[in-house]
Amino acid sequence: MTRAPVFWFSCVEDAASFYDLLPHLFSEFRDAAESTSKYACLEKITPRLVGNTVHTIFEYHCGEAAGQNMVTFATQQACDLFTASTTAQEMRLQKISIEGSLATEKSLSWGNILNSRGVSVMAWGRITKEACESTLGCSTWDLYQSTMNSKEAAIRHGQLGYMWQNLPGYDRGTEELCVSTYFPSLPVGTVGGGTTYDTQREALEILGCTGSGSKRRLAGLIASFALALDVSTAAASHYKFGRSAADAQPKL
Repeated sequence: MTRAPVFWFSCVEDAASFYDLLPHLFSEFRDAAESTSKYACLEKITPRLVGNTVHTIFEYHCGEAAGQNMVTFATQQACDLFTASTTAQEMRLQKISIEGSLATEKSLSWGNILNSRGVSVMAWGRITKEACESTLGCSTWDLYQSTMNSKEAAIRHGQLGYMWQNLPGYDRGTEELCVSTYFPSLPVGTVGGGTTYDTQREALEILGCTGSGSKRRLAGLIASFALALDVSTAAASHYKFGRSAADAQPKL
């Protein structure tokens, strides 16, 4: 999980000096940040010099927690202690914003791929020719062609959401279609926050998402369900399994 604070200085020279010094200050920022939580672990600070400001990305490991609030508290503590230090005064630090332009939260950004904010997860599967013909009513090659055309058109029209989903692959030897989906930044957790409620805890236990590695397991289940839902939509499964499926009749 990440936070992206911005350090503001009175001039470019002071900002450049802080940019050069920041790697040597890492241990101080880490100790201050990690003092707020027994789970938060500050692993890296990446700076970018922009005029009289230094934009940074604080990258944390948060155990099995999503850690969005955790890293906010930790980063705020680290920044507050630095603001009160003699080093900040000597560099004429003006102010610190807890989040800046490098932040990728709730926004479509390549930063979510370059610096994952959460769990990076991919799900994939194969559709056989027989299953495709019996369930979808077409060959895997026809489905491959139609999917390629629709996704290419979407990309041309700027619908970048499609770009997170891998284009399908067609195996000419087996006539199978390989489908996949990729979530570069999935902010999920299995401890803390709403997971402390009885119903949420029970749901996580049913899914086997407790203990070590449970956060990544949950992310994998979400990605798998999303991919299955994509295929299910193509199969028009709502005709058979919808709430009123017993009374529904296809209309031509």
